[in-house]
Amino acid sequence: MDNKTPNLQLYLLKEYQMQKELTINEAIIWVDAAMNKQVESITINIPPEQPEQGKLFYVPQNAKAEWAEHKNKLALYYSGWRYIKVTAGYSCWVGDKNQFMLYTDKGWVTIFSEGSSTNDNKK
Repeated sequence: MDNKTPNLQLYLLKEYQMQKELTINEAIIWVDAAMNKQVESITINIPPEQPEQGKLFYVPQNAKAEWAEHKNKLALYYSGWRYIKVTAGYSCWVGDKNQFMLYTDKGWVTIFSEGSSTNDNKK
């Protein structure tokens, strides 16, 4: 049996595991981020100097500094940076674009832009 969940790659508890609260708390942090459905940016390529707790960013292909080794992942700031793979089908509101977007195998596509109607996106 794998020691991680198949989708969010959350660590599973092991029989007789010490300090189970660490594994559980880490999973809760990621579930909280995944349910939030807001990514601050998909274009910023370096980590913000003073990120707010709980903010989520997409690490683009041209990432630098601390993010350079985590391209195409979500970066969550919670007492330090944590990373998770983005998979096709992930959708969220992208704050700096004011758009609801979908991640596909070919990158990000806009589903809805602020100020447009749902009919505008069907053209």
